[in-house]
Amino acid sequence: MTPLFQLPTWPAQGRRRTSRAALETAVNAALTGLRSASQPTRVLIVPDAGDATDLINTALDEMGAEGGGHLVVQRASPRDPVTLSGIVQLRWSDVTLELCSPIHYTATGSLRIRGQKSEFWRGPDGPDTGTIPAVRENAFTDTEGRLVLPMRSGEGTRFQVGDFLVIRGLRDLVTGTTLERQYTEVIAIDGDDLICADPPLHAFLYDYGQASLDGEGFNTTNVRVMRAAAIASATIPGQYTVPVADTGYLAVGDLCFIDDQRREVDLNPDRDFDNPANMEIARIAGISGNEITFETALRRSYLPEWNARVTKLEAVERSHIRLGQARWTEPQTARVVAVQIDYGAHCSITVGEIDGSAGRIGQALRLSYSYDCHVTGGYLRGAWAHGSGEGYGATLYYATSCSVSGLRISGQRHSILFQATTACAAFDNESTDELITGIDTHGTACLATVIRDNRISGGARFAPGVTQKAGIRIGNSAHVVSDRDTVVEGNLVSGFSLAGCAALDVVGPSRGTLLARNVLADCAIGLRRQGNNAETANTQHIDRLDVCDNSFVRVAAPVDLVSDTSGTIGEVVLAGNVTIDCPAQFRLRGLGNLIALGNRAFAPAGSTGVALLDLEQIGTVTARDNHAGPLETGVSLADCPGARIFGNDFGETTLPIADLGGNTGALIGGNHGGAGGVLRLERVPADLAGPLEISAVIPHDNSAPDPTLGTSVLSTTLATAAGEVIEIEAVLPYVQLSGSTGAVTAHLFAVGSAVASTTERITTGGSSGSPMRLVALVTATGPTLALDLRLGPSISGPTLTVNTKFDGTTEPFLLLRRLLP
Repeated sequence: MTPLFQLPTWPAQGRRRTSRAALETAVNAALTGLRSASQPTRVLIVPDAGDATDLINTALDEMGAEGGGHLVVQRASPRDPVTLSGIVQLRWSDVTLELCSPIHYTATGSLRIRGQKSEFWRGPDGPDTGTIPAVRENAFTDTEGRLVLPMRSGEGTRFQVGDFLVIRGLRDLVTGTTLERQYTEVIAIDGDDLICADPPLHAFLYDYGQASLDGEGFNTTNVRVMRAAAIASATIPGQYTVPVADTGYLAVGDLCFIDDQRREVDLNPDRDFDNPANMEIARIAGISGNEITFETALRRSYLPEWNARVTKLEAVERSHIRLGQARWTEPQTARVVAVQIDYGAHCSITVGEIDGSAGRIGQALRLSYSYDCHVTGGYLRGAWAHGSGEGYGATLYYATSCSVSGLRISGQRHSILFQATTACAAFDNESTDELITGIDTHGTACLATVIRDNRISGGARFAPGVTQKAGIRIGNSAHVVSDRDTVVEGNLVSGFSLAGCAALDVVGPSRGTLLARNVLADCAIGLRRQGNNAETANTQHIDRLDVCDNSFVRVAAPVDLVSDTSGTIGEVVLAGNVTIDCPAQFRLRGLGNLIALGNRAFAPAGSTGVALLDLEQIGTVTARDNHAGPLETGVSLADCPGARIFGNDFGETTLPIADLGGNTGALIGGNHGGAGGVLRLERVPADLAGPLEISAVIPHDNSAPDPTLGTSVLSTTLATAAGEVIEIEAVLPYVQLSGSTGAVTAHLFAVGSAVASTTERITTGGSSGSPMRLVALVTATGPTLALDLRLGPSISGPTLTVNTKFDGTTEPFLLLRRLLP
């Protein structure tokens, strides 16, 4: 097959360097067949190893102005590197940037697709004419604590009450990122002073002492107006149509940024994080009056009292970056992202290899404030630093319907991280040597995240100051705004075997998490509830975990879910999980409710003292169809009064049920194994201070036992459930009779009716005495059951004595077995 492009050949004895112009001509001529009117292709030959940022930006702008196309960038010799010391910005739709030569980043180099929220300023000749409005002096607050922006002379007339402002102050000159920014509404205008609806978030100074940035022209606070419509009434998830104050800035087909101004600190005042936490992106399908209808239903709720808005996006659409190889020639001086999409739609990044070991502090790849954008491809390797906020692999911030797939990632603080995303996904990625997490939802209001079919292998390194890490973490111990409706399915997580490591971590206050069909192998802990940081003052509550059809292979502690003072767990569904060659099994503490169905243990590494289900302090338990294999114990119960344990296979166990106390009211029965699977839940002793002498008579031939005859030796009231069947065994270990040998009668009464009776002939003498035993089956009809065990001789004269032998260990007692109703 003839190559699409081939360099001209020269005589062996007379080779000379091909000129840049000749290369460009040859390549563009060879690509003629791929050109179209809408997607022309151009090759840019970078002449030397100097900074190529401006050269590439100029070519991108030219191609964008012409309606789009495909820009191929390379050196004359494709193996020679292209150096980037600035930000290459793709600001146009329908443009593909393909970097065929290796990229060498200096400290400040970056690549990005960059759109923005739609904004403007009013000038003398219409929108965006004249100078950008700016403050004449530092901003201040009025007597009511509201932000006041003192604009330059005459600029007050360029604003209107009701304008929704974006205020920009301090900027990072390396990255171009605004560090001080606020959105607010103008509620009054006093001359050239704008009075805003909200208190200031920043100082907003007249002079920041910085050089101006290209495209900004300011080293002072500047103010613009957003093309936005206020949401008129609170929305709910699932809503398509939204009422707004006006639709003047919006049109059918517009891509919109929907948000309110709630931040992490507003949703959880225990922490002071100022990150936004409530937004998504959708496209307008229709407008009727002051109502707009979106193509997709809203996933979140938005509140007018928090400045809820629908803002038009000027997103870059259908543009792409294709990158072969990239590395750094020196360490970054700030957290600069290598390749990113900001405010993009239907855009993508494809990479071959990004090696950050020689200098990358910032993230390798990022999708932010974007819609239906995707990262695919190659290998992200190493980072220069791994402190807080440093050395991340691929990240998704404030994005909707975006994904990361097909990446191999190694040596990052977090390999893949989600923050405040909506309906985003990570699938078919491979992560190794992660220093905190392989994949992380970060506890920042992520919604409907899907983490599927990834392969994550733990290493031996930790990030600085970190002692715990996990393959996949839902939530974050510092950022504690709930991640909701997360699906973690079909992943292979292995090698998290060091102390403090787990395959899966769930951190409060996560909501509605599904963990299904994952294989977790060779780890210290399979699934753990990780506690929150000490500075998080209030208890973080996990409402529900569905843990279904997972396989735990050679995991020291397959499931370890424990509520404590930093976080509680409401309900856990533990269904269809399998353990193979695991020394421990499923340990759960302090839950509101547990449903355990169809869990199985195969070839356990050790069985001494190990229970399949190790349960303590759980409000209600339903355990059915579980298989304990050769483990010593099926279920270990402590302080679980609402337990319902029936229909399990505990046939190979030594002890099907271990009752550790506090389980009054539990229902146990129908289990295969041991004594019919029946649990001896309670032993109720009499409360006799010493030997009790009995002379009151119970005739042994009475046809209707009388609850007033004889003497009560044990009386108690049980808490029961209507329809509950209880097997009661009443035992009198040693009954002694003085006088002549004779008959002794005992009756067990339940709610005043005799349910068991016996008469024994007891001989007299110094060492004489006999045990007595009664067995009854009682069906409870209400919330309590009153029991009374009564004893007496059959004729007057003889005296009975109970609890006379063995230092008071022969007092009467009841054994209770509760059966399936």
